[in-house]
Amino acid sequence: MRTLPVTVRDGRPTKMTWNRRTFSVDKIVDHWRESGRWWEGEGLCEFFLVHTIRGMFVLRFDPKKDRWYAKPVR
Repeated sequence: MRTLPVTVRDGRPTKMTWNRRTFSVDKIVDHWRESGRWWEGEGLCEFFLVHTIRGMFVLRFDPKKDRWYAKPVR
């Protein structure tokens, strides 16, 4: 997963920038939370499976680092 800018409204992603292009999130298909490797200091992260005009992505928000990560779904 790589870091990227994400615009958020009410805690949900509305736009994401991928390869220097910004895409609107058309639909949040799924949303879940996972605790990371707590024994290594990782905390709870939020995941969103989103649909954009560019395709499907899994977005992960790490509140501890205040960063968004993305991975295209193929």
